[in-house]
Amino acid sequence: KGRLCVDTHTGYVDYSRGGPPSPHLIVQCWALIAALNYVGLGCDVSNAFAEAPPPKEPFYMVADAQFCDWWENCLGKPPIPRGYVIPILRNLQGHPEAPRLWHKHINGILLTKMGFQHTTHEPCLYFKHHELHGLVIVLRQVDDFIIGAKSMDLCLAIKQQIQDNMVNLLNELGVIKRFNGLDIHQTRDYIKISCPTY
Repeated sequence: KGRLCVDTHTGYVDYSRGGPPSPHLIVQCWALIAALNYVGLGCDVSNAFAEAPPPKEPFYMVADAQFCDWWENCLGKPPIPRGYVIPILRNLQGHPEAPRLWHKHINGILLTKMGFQHTTHEPCLYFKHHELHGLVIVLRQVDDFIIGAKSMDLCLAIKQQIQDNMVNLLNELGVIKRFNGLDIHQTRDYIKISCPTY
């Protein structure tokens, strides 16, 4: 899952924002969860880029036959004439600015609204100290999350706080058994990471 953030005005490619964490970070995150005897809950944002605001410059899409069919038959809207373009009102995957806008949006939720901090060297690893339950960690890989905390209830509460800031429902993955190509076996005594699927 490699996505880059491009500033379309300068052409600058930012490799540190919105892209995947290193494999070492994922293993280190699981080592931290195991060492603290935490549980790791997973969730995924469906259609994540559409959660972010649109680019400042307006953009449009040609209404192709499939879209027109969906527009008329699924939404019951009046027909769109052939050759018309429609304005895109949300962020859209495939737009050059989409990853940067998603990163800015989710970073704002985690840092500003939820009070997390990101680590100095890994901007996709977040942490905060909960008053009652101690350290809570969140690892974000583009639109996939690992939430590590002392209890499943606390993980679910953090997931709900993220959900409260989203339009679409988060896909809850439960106690993680698989995360972005790695098989994860969690017990209260150990966490085993393997890759037998590949």
